[in-house]
Formats: sequence, structure tokens, C-alpha cells
Amino acid sequence: MYRTILVPLDGSPLAEHALRFARTIAQASGARLLLLRVTTSADATDPAHHSGKAPADAEAYLARVASPLTAGPPIETLIVSGQPAERIVAEAQTHSVGLIAMSTHRRDGIASWVQRSLAGEVFRQVAVPVLLIPADCSANWSERWPSRILVPLDGSDLAQEAIVPATDLARALGAELLLLYVVEPTIHHSLVSYPVPDAVAVPDLDASDAERYLHRLAAGSRADGLIVSVKVIPGDDPARTILTVAREAPVDMIAMASHGRTGLERLLMGAVATRVVHRSTVPVLLVRPTAIHGATGPLPLEASSDSNSG
Repeated sequence: MYRTILVPLDGSPLAEHALRFARTIAQASGARLLLLRVTTSADATDPAHHSGKAPADAEAYLARVASPLTAGPPIETLIVSGQPAERIVAEAQTHSVGLIAMSTHRRDGIASWVQRSLAGEVFRQVAVPVLLIPADCSANWSERWPSRILVPLDGSDLAQEAIVPATDLARALGAELLLLYVVEPTIHHSLVSYPVPDAVAVPDLDASDAERYLHRLAAGSRADGLIVSVKVIPGDDPARTILTVAREAPVDMIAMASHGRTGLERLLMGAVATRVVHRSTVPVLLVRPTAIHGATGPLPLEASSDSNSG
């Protein structure tokens, strides 16, 4: 499990919303929280920065945010300067971070303090899971720890990589796993230009095949004593179906890989991942599969084109 959970903060209540979720996971896993404040180049041009007032303000801010959390897991604070994406990635590596927790914006799926390119830059370079807290998240883990985690799967090896971190969290939190397969109409999907291995083709499964597939994957987690249920449901809109199941089950978290069929080919750019993050009312754990950790190239974050979806 995680030893360190990184929470980037910018001084806004939106960014701070990630703290309660990171704290719950830290308590359950025995991890420490690392609260990071990045001062940008714009801050360096402010006279207050050179007078020492800006760094002092940042220290006071982090102390204020950390104060209510002192009764929980160990907390460290860190102030660095530079470009946010570069500094987040660098500090995640330096401090052996196992999870990054950050809030998202209603419009573009990323925290209000970052540019649209930051999410792509961070996710392109880090191999650790990222817990995104949607702006409209209504889950309250401070009152009730998560009891069920939804893991959407599509038959690909890459999508299956979400199972291990989801299982680890379920074990730590005492939660149930719900494995979901959305059986879509047969459509020939072409891979986009993201540089991934050739072996990502996914067989089209019917309902009975999909159920056997899910039970086979569930067997390992069940052997560890976890409660694992499976659900196969037809649907021609995977994102909408995932969100509907998440709402009706109900679940407290969605865990999904950043690559898969029907729109997960590019990290946080595909329709499924983007719409799930945008429309979810529970935290979304995104996992970057091992096979694409070394992939390079910009990953700009696209806004969802369907404002009525989900």
C-alpha cells in the first residue's frame, strides 16, 4: 500500500476538497500526507515574493490547512517554486509518492489552479495512481468510509491493471469490489495515435462470456477474503452506463485504467474517461497501465463534448 500520498494545493477551497479523501486513505493504509504548494513564476515577479511575504503566506496557509488534520495520519508540508506540473512530478518522485489526490474543475476536469496542459503533463510522467475528486462530488468519507468500489473493465489487459490498486484500497478500507462489464453493440474500434503496444486488441464478448471473464478476474480477490460482485449490463454508451451503475449500486469510488477500448486510448482524452470524471459524484481513481508508462508526447486534456451525458 501507499507510504506517501501527495495532495497539491493552491489556496482554493476546491483544491482542499481532496484532503478529506486523501486523509481517509492515509488513515486506512498507514500513509503520511504530503501537502504541496507550488509557487509559480508569476509569484516570483511579485515584490512580496522577494520580501519574503509570499513564502511566509504559503507556509501560514499550509499550516492552517494541516491544523485540523493533526489528529489523523502524519502530515508534512512542502513549498516549492517553478512550473506546477514539473514540480508535482519531481516531488512525487523525490518523496516516493504512491498516490496523488487532487480536485477537478467542473468545466475541464482539472483543478482550478492549473493550466489545461498540467494534467496531461503530470499523468504522462508519473506511474502512480491518481485520485481525482470531481467538483460535484457528494461523497463524504469523513462520515462513512467507502464500502464499495466500482471497477469498469473491457476485456483488455490494460484495463485490468486497475484491479490491483482497487483491490489494495478495498482491503485497506474494508470495502467491496464491484466489477462491471458493459456489453456494447459490435463496433470496430480503431486505436488513435497514442503510442501503445500493438497487443491491445480486445475480443467482443457476449453477456455470458463477459460474466465468466469477470468471475475469473474476481477469483483472485475473493481468495484474499474480499467480497467481490460482478455485473454485466448492455449499453451503447459506456460512460453513461458506468455512471448509472455507480449511482444505483451505489458505490463510493470508481477505479479505472487510463487506457482501454471505446475512448480510453489516450489518457484522460477519451470520451469514456473524460465523461466519467466530469460527471461522477464520487472520487475516480485513475491508473496508468505499466505498458504505457514510458510513452511520451503531450496529452492535452479535452473537455467533454456532450454536456448532457451521464
